[in-house]
Amino acid sequence: MNDPLIRAIIVDDEQQAIDLLVNLLKGIDGVEIVGVTAHPASAPDMVIRFHPDILFLDVKMPGLSGFDILNELSRQRYFDTLVVFTTAYDEFALKAFEYSAFDYLMKPIDPTRLQETITRYRTRNLNLYAQRIDKLLSAVKKVSFSTVSGVIFIDPGDVVFIQAEGNYTVFYFWAGRKETVTLNLGNVERMLDSRVFHRADRSTIINLTCLKKVSTSKHTCLFEKNGEELSCVIAREKVNDLIRRMKDEF
Repeated sequence: MNDPLIRAIIVDDEQQAIDLLVNLLKGIDGVEIVGVTAHPASAPDMVIRFHPDILFLDVKMPGLSGFDILNELSRQRYFDTLVVFTTAYDEFALKAFEYSAFDYLMKPIDPTRLQETITRYRTRNLNLYAQRIDKLLSAVKKVSFSTVSGVIFIDPGDVVFIQAEGNYTVFYFWAGRKETVTLNLGNVERMLDSRVFHRADRSTIINLTCLKKVSTSKHTCLFEKNGEELSCVIAREKVNDLIRRMKDEF
């Protein structure tokens, strides 16, 4: 019995990138391109109209980013399509894509790598993918917090780890940035997605998507992104709990 036809849509603001991907997909048996657009604003309606199996989605586009398109689809309560990110930039959190999207492809797209993506699609685990796309969508929605001087809006995906400081809580970001909010750690934890953030101990919450290493001897968590590293110490008795969770989920 022949495999069912895979219906695909391509969203990319660069026509050259679209043409390349179209030609590559035409060379793969069992793939039908049902929609193509270089205008990100038209992508959500196109996806809902044609109901593709795979959405090949560029990340960095003018007007609407790939994440913005996903948020709009989520707002309209539509997400029956698997997402394959296509990007020329490695500045994004590729590990987050790996855990959240069905796949990601670096430009220029390699034909062999694309074939692997299609093969993986035919043997996919839909339940696991649904969990990952939920994680992606939750990670890009900003959350507001009160500070001593006003209100800040924090993108959870930018947070590396969070620590208690008395009745306040400190958010740690890349490039040495810190933000202090006027909530205790327990209240902050309730505002975050537990699939992305892990309460490592009584005083620390960590972002699992950028966790690179856990040291059992020094009971430290090492985080890495684009060559930059940060670390924090957690309670020694909680290290094995964290390791077990990482093994179970990732």
